[in-house]
Amino acid sequence: MVGWSIWFISRFDLAFAQEQYKRYEQHFSTNLGLVRLYQERAGQHTTNYGDLDSGPLVLGYSIPANAFAFADAVALGDLRNARRLQRLIQLGRREIETPTELRYGVRFANLPVSPLAEALLLYSEFPVTTHSSVRSSTAHVAF
Repeated sequence: MVGWSIWFISRFDLAFAQEQYKRYEQHFSTNLGLVRLYQERAGQHTTNYGDLDSGPLVLGYSIPANAFAFADAVALGDLRNARRLQRLIQLGRREIETPTELRYGVRFANLPVSPLAEALLLYSEFPVTTHSSVRSSTAHVAF
């Protein structure tokens, strides 16, 4: 997953991550005006159950690809795109709450969501400004 790689790289090489993020937008996303959708694999417009990482693909787009694009946008300070993706995620996800757990699913179809995507959907629940302030306060922490 390219989105995961960019998010990971942003933790130790911000300039390289920003360069990759721009390429990711060019080759893996479609700008529809109000939203920008991210594909799992560039140029593939298949609809199927996908794999363990991607989950279901609808015309090549997946929940994890868009959730990771959200994490990338937050990590790299692209707050406009982060907010657009956050709205998209909120529109497309549904909460499944039981007495013992909170899970996420797809709002308009009974499709599974991978545990990794669920974690990112939870991450998207917090205001974008909260993410960016955490990022800026930890950006130069030496290990």
